[in-house]
Amino acid sequence: MQINSIELVGILPHFVEMTPEWRVSIPADDLADADSQFPGGMAFDKENNIYIANGQNGLIKIDQDGRIVDKFFNHENTNFTDVYIDKSNNMVVADMISKEYSVVSGNGTRNVSGGMDFSVYSPRSVAVSPINGNVYLLDVGDVVNRVQVYKSDTGEYLHEIALEKAEYPSYKGLAFDTNGYLYTLDIRRGSIIKMDVDSQKIVAELADIYLHNVGTADIAIDNYGNFYILIHSSPENVAIYVLDPNGEMIKRFGNLTYDGSEHEPGTFMFPVSLAVSDDRKMLAVCESGFISAYRLE
Repeated sequence: MQINSIELVGILPHFVEMTPEWRVSIPADDLADADSQFPGGMAFDKENNIYIANGQNGLIKIDQDGRIVDKFFNHENTNFTDVYIDKSNNMVVADMISKEYSVVSGNGTRNVSGGMDFSVYSPRSVAVSPINGNVYLLDVGDVVNRVQVYKSDTGEYLHEIALEKAEYPSYKGLAFDTNGYLYTLDIRRGSIIKMDVDSQKIVAELADIYLHNVGTADIAIDNYGNFYILIHSSPENVAIYVLDPNGEMIKRFGNLTYDGSEHEPGTFMFPVSLAVSDDRKMLAVCESGFISAYRLE
């Protein structure tokens, strides 16, 4: 007997078909260039405008209908890795060139800056506590893995939250829940790490049953405490997981491709960041050269 082919037939649990409402192109470096910089993180403001920390191409503001409405620092020597919108609608950005964070007003004025002793790969991600207003920056490197903490209004260094040391950058993404707990992705173990910023300790590890065999890229949290996990590689080629506050699967959607060919909206090639709006109505995904937006409700 000779078996010529095998086909797996079945239903992937919790998978739903969803199509982005729009996809727009953004400036991006050629990925074939050895000096290419992937685009960075994203954030929504209260009006559901999307802000993209677009690497060496500055900051971009896109409205909820997919129109580019503003650009910041696109002619300066910067490499923005992440952006966060604070309660005053300021942009808090992390810059890998200057090795600092900056608080930037809506007209593009830098008001406060701070940062010191970051590794060559950092600062990678930024988040602002909804409780104490401090700025938290992910600092990852060949040995150091930690979160640095600064005062948002003065740039004063406060302390660090230590993460497990490793020989390569081992964590991705930062996000707060409404109770003030801070989360990041442990890309080695395939899990979500929960931190108590008051005690400066890790208090829980979540979702390893779903994340242990996939490549994770970014994390976002909505006002209900649900996790949105961006996947850049997985056996099922699924791009986005939505998990409840306990780390249990709610749904997953979006597809992945790896061959470099043109792909349709809703299929992503090595996506790097995602963000969810405060009202949980929109989700945005960034990949090199494109921003896609879903209407969740």
